[in-house]
Amino acid sequence: MDNKLINSMATTNKTLYIIGNGFDLHHGLDTKYQSFGLFLKEKYSLLYDNLIEYYGLPTLDSDDDDTYYDSQWADFENALANLDFEYILDENTDFLPDIASDDFRDRDLHTYQQVMEQIVDDLTEKLYKVFKEFILNVKLPADISDKKLNVKTDAIFLNFNYTNTLEKYYEIKGSQILYIHNRANSDELLILGHGTDPNEFKPKAPIPPEGLSKEELYEWEQRIGEDYDYSYDSGKDELLTYFERSHKSTKEIINSNSNFFSKLSAIENIFVIGHSLSNVDQPYFVKIVDSINNQSAKWTVSYYSPKDIEDRKQKLIELGLNEKQFDLVSMQTLLTNP
Repeated sequence: MDNKLINSMATTNKTLYIIGNGFDLHHGLDTKYQSFGLFLKEKYSLLYDNLIEYYGLPTLDSDDDDTYYDSQWADFENALANLDFEYILDENTDFLPDIASDDFRDRDLHTYQQVMEQIVDDLTEKLYKVFKEFILNVKLPADISDKKLNVKTDAIFLNFNYTNTLEKYYEIKGSQILYIHNRANSDELLILGHGTDPNEFKPKAPIPPEGLSKEELYEWEQRIGEDYDYSYDSGKDELLTYFERSHKSTKEIINSNSNFFSKLSAIENIFVIGHSLSNVDQPYFVKIVDSINNQSAKWTVSYYSPKDIEDRKQKLIELGLNEKQFDLVSMQTLLTNP
């Protein structure tokens, strides 16, 4: 993490802002995942089709303005854990070798695995690069005077967004901001992914039925061995690396920014603006709560729609906060000129 940020936090900062995508949306930036889907559909149609086919996401149309699509695509990061790998394996069995064919070559044994490797590359590295391209193409409004929020410019900021909205519209110094998932206008790779433990997707070793004799157990093991197919199993193993490569390792990110969290002990006021307290980012909030020594620290958490209030409330309680410690407010109440 930037040492300038560490040094600035070592002073008298008592206020922390946690900034989520709703902050950018409020200021007129079209950073919705649904819009990312439309960007893919227009410029990277094959990748878009794969997201629809492999994850079960709904198809999009630029004329649609339906909360159904928003709700499906808004949970895009969690959806990345829903890869239908069995479907992908079945759809590509044409690439498995026919060892009995006169045309068979030794290299054919690896074709299926190579196809899986390409699919994983497309759904991870390529997807992240394209997402960065999408963010860099988001238009920043020239005037946000009617949307400007009452933000303390001498505070510190934990920013989950990839844009420079804070710096452009609020003149917040970069030394006051931790871009926890990196910035689009840098050489950094943007951090995007699901929060499910990759170990949950590892195939479990077959377990023999109970009560088998030694002879029966031997026969069972022989049958299991006969089911092994080098090309298919190598391809499956390659495809399953997807879940590790698409995982947002919040633990590693927190560890790499340990100095930031260690400086939060004196924080008295926390403003969460435009963040849904999503499950994939819950570990960050747990770390923040644990890092603040002041048990009476006040949390102010924004919501977009009244229907979000109960969800925000429950998530704050799950973090160990009592209802006297937090206020839930609409974004409109935070306007400089409401």
